[in-house]
Amino acid sequence: MTWSIERQGGVAGLVSVGIGLLAEVFERGIARGGTGAATIRHFQDQAGPVRIQTLLFVLGAAFLFWFLAGMRSRLAAAEGGDGSLAVLALVAGVGSSTVTLIALSVQEALTLETPSTALAALDDALFLVAGLPLAVMLVAVAVLTFTRHAFASWIGWLSIAAALLEIVPLFGMIAGSGPLAPGGWVSAFLPYPAYLIWLTAVAILMTVRPLSESRRVRQEVPASLHGARNPGHSDAL
Repeated sequence: MTWSIERQGGVAGLVSVGIGLLAEVFERGIARGGTGAATIRHFQDQAGPVRIQTLLFVLGAAFLFWFLAGMRSRLAAAEGGDGSLAVLALVAGVGSSTVTLIALSVQEALTLETPSTALAALDDALFLVAGLPLAVMLVAVAVLTFTRHAFASWIGWLSIAAALLEIVPLFGMIAGSGPLAPGGWVSAFLPYPAYLIWLTAVAILMTVRPLSESRRVRQEVPASLHGARNPGHSDAL
């Protein structure tokens, strides 16, 4: 049987997590929270590992886009109707990933011979801003979890916690220096552990127990939301 886009997305999410963990092997210390010149020296001195790490994160983003498509399928199956919140979650997730890809491009540029301190500051700011659409996506997942049982309720609470941790660093946009400022330890460390746990848990559930493949969903949700069925395709799981 051909796997649904939801199950494919779950596997893609787990691959993305694996690639992200592999990328951390090439971490050579966080160059955040210091002066622009110190940040540039860090990227210059660690150019090789930074480029490998950047490449891995970019490859991981490709799988993350597939994960988002699969998650949208599950959320739409649970939501029914026009699937507005499912679409919001997809758009917000894609927006966050796109901003992150731009930030990774800037990070790559910092390994070149003549980067500027402004470029280092832009890199920090982009990673900070990427947290806002990600928080919107997490909240949309939480709403559909609590109201339409898209996931188990604990995923909803985990989504809320992860969203709050994505929002906190945004207040650093008004801070000129310190741990809350762009590039400080709050933005560098605070948001990621909860999001990584969330991504792993959601991807596993999408792979093992895909909601969009259930008979109940196929009967209750319009075909346009979960994909038209192929002739002769069996509903047996």
